[in-house]
Amino acid sequence: MPKPASSRGSGTRHVTSCSSTRGSGMSETLCGGYSKVKDADDAVQQLVDAVRDAAAGEREVTLWKALKYTSQVVAGTNYRIKVQCDDDVYCHLAVFVPLPYTQEGPKLTAVEWNKSMEDLL
Repeated sequence: MPKPASSRGSGTRHVTSCSSTRGSGMSETLCGGYSKVKDADDAVQQLVDAVRDAAAGEREVTLWKALKYTSQVVAGTNYRIKVQCDDDVYCHLAVFVPLPYTQEGPKLTAVEWNKSMEDLL
């Protein structure tokens, strides 16, 4: 792992570190890109629950279960989440979680309705 560049006097430090494990049998890292799709866990379900009213709007949803997600670290974290809204009704949510120091909650940035279980995030 490279050491951070010295920046005495400039007040700025730039660190570029990106590795690829292509061919090693491990997952590949894509700098600046989204992670591989993973099964949703309790933390992702909490994000989905936090934006439910904004996402559903006036739609009646009988189920609201996070199934799969992918994430991207930026100045915070972007999430794309597949949510089951009814027996055969799915939507995709885009949620931004700001850095903790902002003390702001998750923000819904987009919602796509009429998705299927097979649709890619």
